[in-house]
Amino acid sequence: MKRKGVAEGDWDSLLPERYAGFTRTVSPSEAVRIINGSYMVLAYYDAATCSGLSLMYNILRDDFFAERRIHNFPNLVHDFDGASVEGLRSALADRLRPVLDEIRAAVT
Repeated sequence: MKRKGVAEGDWDSLLPERYAGFTRTVSPSEAVRIINGSYMVLAYYDAATCSGLSLMYNILRDDFFAERRIHNFPNLVHDFDGASVEGLRSALADRLRPVLDEIRAAVT
């Protein structure tokens, strides 16, 4: 993760603490190791609906990927797929809010 540079830079100006009823629970500067060589680098969650967005980085494949949960049912989101931190920043700037809006619309 350090070699990839995920934790570096100013993520807070790009990632809102709260948006559309979702709370950011994981930030890139505090990535959490999960399973199969993956780290969760970003998560937004709404406990009332058990819904949200998680963005992961897999060190074995050297790629970013995302999953959304709607009422706790998972499915992949390809808006954030890629291998570079710069590409991830660009995708988040363009697609984070629209994807969270889509999740919000699906749970209301």
